[in-house]
Amino acid sequence: MRKYQKIVFWFVAYSLSLLLVMTWFTGYQSDRLLSQWLVQVSQTPSIATSWFDQEKSLFSRKAELHLMIAEPAQLLVASPTLRGDNQLRRGLQELGPIELYIELQQQIFPGFTTGSAHINMQRGMFADLPNMPNIPHQLHWQVNGLTGNMLARLEMAQWNWLRDDLTWLVAPLSAEVEIPDPKQLHLSCLWQGMQWRNERTEEQGNLSKLSFSAQLLENDSLWLIPSADLMLDQLDLRQPERQLQLSQWHWQTGVRENRDGLLSVVDVNSHSNIHHLSYRSQQNDYQLSDLTAGLALGGVNRQGFEALLMNSGLDATNLAKWKTGLNLITRAGVQFKLDPFDLKLNREPFRMHGQLTTRPFDVAQVHGVESMRSLLQGDLSVEATPALTQQFAPVAEALPDLLSDGYLESESAGRISTKLRMVNGKLSANGIAVPY
Repeated sequence: MRKYQKIVFWFVAYSLSLLLVMTWFTGYQSDRLLSQWLVQVSQTPSIATSWFDQEKSLFSRKAELHLMIAEPAQLLVASPTLRGDNQLRRGLQELGPIELYIELQQQIFPGFTTGSAHINMQRGMFADLPNMPNIPHQLHWQVNGLTGNMLARLEMAQWNWLRDDLTWLVAPLSAEVEIPDPKQLHLSCLWQGMQWRNERTEEQGNLSKLSFSAQLLENDSLWLIPSADLMLDQLDLRQPERQLQLSQWHWQTGVRENRDGLLSVVDVNSHSNIHHLSYRSQQNDYQLSDLTAGLALGGVNRQGFEALLMNSGLDATNLAKWKTGLNLITRAGVQFKLDPFDLKLNREPFRMHGQLTTRPFDVAQVHGVESMRSLLQGDLSVEATPALTQQFAPVAEALPDLLSDGYLESESAGRISTKLRMVNGKLSANGIAVPY
């Protein structure tokens, strides 16, 4: 019995010692990586950091990070893609110096660490903004010391902002980022929404339950999106003379890369569903329901896609960049596929599907509709009800002639349909040439 107790004692002692050593080594690795990061950040132009340890033990850390960015525009030097973005540079210059005080807590376990952090909004740049609301937030993370996998989560509680005639009510937000390896990202976000109102202009809006999830994959410096999913429960925008409402919008998309011979190209597939969309004004009242649409773009030039992706959100007014990105795409030709496109306009069904391809061309060749004739080839099928066509005066007046000439035909189900084809610059409807 005594021999058995001794074996158990040594086993427990050995296990505890091993756990303590692993905990110490995990903390050591965490401190080493943190020191390397602080050195790298401090070597970046216009950035200064100060790290203050408040508590430090085998199992926990508590500290404060003082981050000072004297000239935020200098950060663009680190990115060759953004270096020449003048619009972003001007925005960062107008922002002025950024000074943040970040409070951190970290727990050390054998093989992994967990932590939390938040920005002290009573100090730094926020202390000089008297109208800045207090936004309750907390950042949590977990790092696997063996694999390097990281999981980070941002939690933001509800907050209000009252300023002059403007009222904001922002609901809780939860966002999560998982990094299985340096070339992969998994994103997910759930925002309960917000409400706002302007008493002076009588404008108000409401957004509720916005969720987003996506996978990002890096391939030769280009971030692809194998899958992305967005859902919006409701959007309501109201002004004294108009109102826009949208409910239950679901959007899915994917961006993948493939090889077309020796050329690397990108394929984009997107699909969207909208349960209800309405727009009301003094002159119009449009009601769309059960809208379903799919769009596929094949053979998109990789460099052109990257140029447009970076330009659309960062320097949207730079027409030269848009033209350069579009030329990289159009010079290789593009295939559009629209299948299906279904909706109900003022409760009347409408359907369209088909595809459109372009031969390689330069954007400078396009000077209007006439110049697009020889560039496009494809076919579209369109179906509508007579009641829908009567809602648009020009169509209603021309409808009898279009039916008698054969451009449109009536189906047994009571719908009106046509098949449009574009071949070598010539357009036809139901096989009959259309003069234009």
